Amino acid sequence: MSVALKTYVNILKGNVGVMVLSWILFGIGSGLVYPYFSLYVKFLGGTDFDIGLVSSIGSLAGLLVMIPGGYLTDVYGRRRVIVWGTWMIVMLDFLYAIVTDWRFLLLVYMLDSILHFYTPALMTIIADSLPEYLRAGGLALTEVLTELPWFIVPPIGGVLVDKYGVLGLRIGYLVAGICGVLAAILRMKLLKETLRETKKEQKLFEVLAVSFRETFSAVKKVPMQIALILIESILVSSPSIVVFHVYGVVYAKEYLGISMGEWGLYSSFSSMASTVAGVLLAKVLDKAERRFFIAVGACLAAVSYFSLCYALSAIVVCFSLIVFRVAGTMYISSWSAYLIDLVEEELRGRIYALAQISSSLGYTWASIVLGYLYSLNPRDSLNLSAVLALVDAVILFIVVKPVVKKPNN
Repeated sequence: MSVALKTYVNILKGNVGVMVLSWILFGIGSGLVYPYFSLYVKFLGGTDFDIGLVSSIGSLAGLLVMIPGGYLTDVYGRRRVIVWGTWMIVMLDFLYAIVTDWRFLLLVYMLDSILHFYTPALMTIIADSLPEYLRAGGLALTEVLTELPWFIVPPIGGVLVDKYGVLGLRIGYLVAGICGVLAAILRMKLLKETLRETKKEQKLFEVLAVSFRETFSAVKKVPMQIALILIESILVSSPSIVVFHVYGVVYAKEYLGISMGEWGLYSSFSSMASTVAGVLLAKVLDKAERRFFIAVGACLAAVSYFSLCYALSAIVVCFSLIVFRVAGTMYISSWSAYLIDLVEEELRGRIYALAQISSSLGYTWASIVLGYLYSLNPRDSLNLSAVLALVDAVILFIVVKPVVKKPNN
């Protein structure tokens, strides 16, 4: 076994390993239903615009708790927030399984978004558990390992949808709920706290007031590049992925004639490609400037949007999914590592919360605007998304500056 491989194996024995295993369990359930969520809206009586509306309102609902979630991560500790948040969120899968109308689905999705207040704690505990010189590679490796269920599960979910329609999705959500319970137990039993010093506990209203004040004040303590990146995420980066992410499956089914079994199979292929790319990238992400891989990832995303838009065969649809996933692995790993490079440990939870808020704000307005555009002309919405991705690449290549790395001890 090589030295590098031994290093990653040792990392996966601690908190990172617990998180990876729990994400794998979540992946089994999400792989059955997540690729087909937009179709669930239509099965329950929603329109193309309603799909964007559900996405937008759900994203907006999540904004209400992003800041308290990030602050709680830095006050009460990563583990405590994760355990409570996980138990609350897994119960919702059983509600998803029994919805009878798209408006009921919207309410459950809103609650789902609100209860994801603990999201900043997830990446923060991973970041805390990785040594600095392995952060980008470790994040990439973590991301791709959690994709393992997607090698097999999405085609099964697709076949269930093709054969049983809405009932197939209900079955998928029941399975997701069971897997989520197992993941919650795992996190509760095995996660270790990484925050070195927690603050004195406060009353709920005091926490809310202080969280908003201290989270936004944290921006003053980080380099200007962070603030610029967060603004860019609202205006360009997050909006660029909305159409492919929300409407890709609908476009493939209704305009390209792709069955959901096929879509699931292509999703599995894209997960495999993303995993291979992640393993290969783990060796080089920490050796090159972050902005290079961020820009390349954004450009590849644009290629995937154009490919899906003008696909003349199933092979091109498969290609678009593969490129999209590989681009995401490259982009997100480098982007997240750059934020960690520039932010002190005690501020990471709050800055991750702001990053999530920025992403959600961009997703919120784009789901409405681009969702409406999709309802008028799907190709125009995909073309505009590709242009936004290219603009994203140019802006971030300029804004993201090289980081002077600390010597290893």
